[in-house]
Amino acid sequence: MNRIKTKIFSYASLFTFITCLSISAQAQQEVASSPKEALRLVADAWCPYNCEINSDAQGYIIDIARAIFEPLGHPVEYQNVPWSRAVRQTMAGEYDGAVGATKDEMKGAIFHEQPIGYSGNYFVAHANSSWSYNGLASLEDVHIAAIQDYDYGDNISEYLTKNRKAYNVSIMTGDNITQRNLKLLAAGRIDVYLEDKNVALYAAKKQGALNDIKFVGKSNSIQALYIAFSPNNPNSQQYAKTLSKGVASLRSSGQLSEILARYGLTDWQK
Repeated sequence: MNRIKTKIFSYASLFTFITCLSISAQAQQEVASSPKEALRLVADAWCPYNCEINSDAQGYIIDIARAIFEPLGHPVEYQNVPWSRAVRQTMAGEYDGAVGATKDEMKGAIFHEQPIGYSGNYFVAHANSSWSYNGLASLEDVHIAAIQDYDYGDNISEYLTKNRKAYNVSIMTGDNITQRNLKLLAAGRIDVYLEDKNVALYAAKKQGALNDIKFVGKSNSIQALYIAFSPNNPNSQQYAKTLSKGVASLRSSGQLSEILARYGLTDWQK
C-alpha cells in the first residue's frame, strides 16, 4: 500500500515538474519573441518635417526615427494632434516625443545632442500684397495669423502674446492650420501669416497656390528643431542618445540624403 502511494506521489511530482518546465520554457519564448516598447511620437502636421499620419510620406523626421529605432526593435507610432496638446501630453508622459520642437517650446524635456533640422519663420502674404515686414511696428498695419504655442523668436513671440486679443491678431488652434491660413489669405480674411519657409512652400505647392503667395519678410531668429523626449519617461535619455548616434550613422552612410531627397531637401548641416 505504501509503495502504491509512493509511486502515485512520484508520478504526480514528475508530472508537476514537467508541467513547470513547459510553462517556464513557454514564458521564456514569449519574452524572447515579444517586441520592444514602441516609440510614441506626436505633433501637428507640419510638412515636410512631419506630415499627416495617413500620408504616404509622413515627414523626414518621422522617416529618420523609423530608420533608427525600428531596426532596434522599437516600432514608431506616430500621431497628429494640435501642437499645444502635443506639448502638454508629451511633457506629462502620455507620448514619448514631440516632433519638430524647439528648446524654448519644451523647457524641461530631454533633447538629443544635435538638431534634426532648422526652422526660419517668414511672413507669408498674398502675391498682390504691397506690405512688407519692417519691424514690430509694421505689424500694426496688417491682420496677422500665427499658431498657438509656436516659437517665433523672442521679439515676435512676445508681441503675439501681448496682442493676442487685438482685432488684427489671430492665434490659430486645431488641425491643418497651414492649409487654413492659405485659404484665409486667399479670401482676404487675413493679410499675412507666420510660417516656416519649407512648410509654407510645401503646403502651397500641394494646394496649387505657389503663384498666389510671396514672402514679405522674416524673423531674425533661426530655431533648431528636435524630437523633444518626455521628462516623465525613464527611457528618454537613452532614446536621445540613440537618435544622436543614429543620425550620424545615417549621414555617413548616405541614407540621410536619400530620406531628405524624398521631400526636396538637403542636409541641414551643409
